[in-house]
Amino acid sequence: MDHFKVVYIKESQEIEPVPHQWEANGILYWPPTKSETRKKQSDVKSVSIPDKWTKYNCVVKAQGIALFVHASATADKLCQETSTDDDDDQRRSESSRRVSKPPARYYNTILKDASETFSSDNDVDNIRVLKSETIVTKNSTSNNCVSKENNSNSISNININNVEHVEQEQFDTTIVNPENVINGFIVPESDIAKLGDLITEVSNVLGSKISDISAKIDHLEELLLKYQDNETRNMEKIEETEQIFSLENIENVIIFEGKLNDEQYRQKIVGHLRRITGSAQPWKTASYKLSSTLFTKQLLTMYSWTGASRTGIIKKPFQQLVNILDVFYQVVKYADSTFSHSMKEQFFRDGILKHSNTRLNPKKRVTKGQSKSNILPDDLRNDHQDNEDTEKNSTSEQDVSDGTSNNINDPEINETNEHD
Repeated sequence: MDHFKVVYIKESQEIEPVPHQWEANGILYWPPTKSETRKKQSDVKSVSIPDKWTKYNCVVKAQGIALFVHASATADKLCQETSTDDDDDQRRSESSRRVSKPPARYYNTILKDASETFSSDNDVDNIRVLKSETIVTKNSTSNNCVSKENNSNSISNININNVEHVEQEQFDTTIVNPENVINGFIVPESDIAKLGDLITEVSNVLGSKISDISAKIDHLEELLLKYQDNETRNMEKIEETEQIFSLENIENVIIFEGKLNDEQYRQKIVGHLRRITGSAQPWKTASYKLSSTLFTKQLLTMYSWTGASRTGIIKKPFQQLVNILDVFYQVVKYADSTFSHSMKEQFFRDGILKHSNTRLNPKKRVTKGQSKSNILPDDLRNDHQDNEDTEKNSTSEQDVSDGTSNNINDPEINETNEHD
């Protein structure tokens, strides 16, 4: 069974508790470094390395001790018993400096009613190891270590014939809280208190950090919800904007013109229409695409640029739709930076409004080999009416001041003019 021994080292004249496998036949094997000694001396299963460890001559003072703290206490007592008063102080000083174990006052020793006896034959086989206490006996001529059961007045398992002298002695006791024992060593109460304070401080700091992180997470969640809410509202606004177009009647135009007085609403409309036309389009392409988005063909027949009409049909002046024209200008200008206000006026006056009836009722294209008798009467009538409107409008409205041509290339009108 694994146990500890207490040995007297002849070279250094010190008494040390060691695992039983460190000593063999009066030879003690000692680790070469202090750190290795401190780590392995309290391990009852530690095995010596004869090839690397230092050898010392020794005498076994006690063995069969189950716990390292009891073996250390036994070593301290043997140091006290074998020294003079002067040597005793020196031994205590050296013992306190040893790296093999902490000071003796920290050991968990429960030593009561101790007895010491010595056997002339050094019969170690008769030693009985107890968990509760270890009793060290002494004699002027020989040394041995025996054990005694708790609350018992008789010594058991000892060869009585070998006992020459037994002396009762009351040992000092130091009771240590088992919770203070860490890895076989006693931790002082003061160190435990400091450790507790440190743990409390770290816990408080971590708690504070966790609270800060939790608050930041809550703030991020609020921002995320707000962002998602804004995105939802923006999508709703875009859907509402898409439902406005295309404008179908004069009443819708008047309402839309009034809403554009709100700058925020105007910018929302401009942003929506810019996504439709894009940012890299020729101004004519962007203008036709935008006008088709904003107005129906039927609505454009109800307007002329100035409101004048010689056909007897009452029309509204398109040039008075200041807000709508400004939005139109901003959107097309975004697509083509060369676009100007004069181009805008020319586009609506000569390209859109003058040919509104033609755009509403396009003429059928007559292919080769097809006579006009195959064209429906309604088509012929619409063709005749469109030509009349075109001629009258061209005489009533003036060209733009910059001298640009009145002929705007409307893809729909150009397509309808190809006939025999």
